[in-house]
Amino acid sequence: MTADFFLLKIPKMTHDAQPTASHFIDGAYVEDTAGDPIDCVYPATGMVIARVHAATPAVVEQALAAAIAFGERFPTALTHTWCVLDQALAPPTELVIAGDPASPDCQALLATANREYLPNLVLVLSANVPADSRIPLVAGRGPNSGKVAAYYCRDHTCAAPAATPAELRALLHPATIVCPDRR
Repeated sequence: MTADFFLLKIPKMTHDAQPTASHFIDGAYVEDTAGDPIDCVYPATGMVIARVHAATPAVVEQALAAAIAFGERFPTALTHTWCVLDQALAPPTELVIAGDPASPDCQALLATANREYLPNLVLVLSANVPADSRIPLVAGRGPNSGKVAAYYCRDHTCAAPAATPAELRALLHPATIVCPDRR
């Protein structure tokens, strides 16, 4: 019996990801080692793969000056950028009002929702949508026992449907829970 052996050269696996600099401002790398060091950890191994520095006030001022100059050159682009950033960072919020749009109860719920300042809210008026709808936002969200219902979902979690403006207001603005001081 003969055996064949193969010698494989396996390269050393490294995860060195040290960036050129800690900040990228106005198309250029900016390094300021006066800021506090921040370790960048590779989640799979827990290994520190890079170290960057927090922005100092001087770097923040430089970034703000660049943003202001960009805004002056392209005023609508900066506004759109902030809107996209706001949408990306905010938790998704959705409100489905299901029922006859002409009914006074539906109009009262719509008026309640429209009276509030709710940025990033997706508001859908759903009339006669089948329970097996292929539209995920309205699927299974119809009138509750034949009455108008408002379904409010925040961060992919939905509350029990509201039937009155007071119930909807409570969903849109939950009470703040204050913890007692435990000194």
